[in-house]
Amino acid sequence: MTHTPTPWAISPRNPCEIVYFEDGDPPDDPWYIAVITKDAPGSDDGEGSENTKFIVTAVNSHDDMLEALEAAHKYLQPELTEPGRTVFWKVADAIKKGKNNA
Repeated sequence: MTHTPTPWAISPRNPCEIVYFEDGDPPDDPWYIAVITKDAPGSDDGEGSENTKFIVTAVNSHDDMLEALEAAHKYLQPELTEPGRTVFWKVADAIKKGKNNA
């Protein structure tokens, strides 16, 4: 099983809904992925919509960031003296986390 394809979007009807539009879907008929709430469905003091923006941004940039980290990892691999060694292992850890959560 895989996750819903990207890009994910914020619903035009509710700033706390994460949606996905398949090619050809009308703008008023998205696939619903999640509703982000702070306390109860429909409530929003601004935090829910900010969390929604954060999630959508993270999801939509995940593949590009992972690709950039993998390129940096290859570039840093020969540079195993400080500070390159520390950066190398931080990049390696980030790649591992990104792949495990994809």
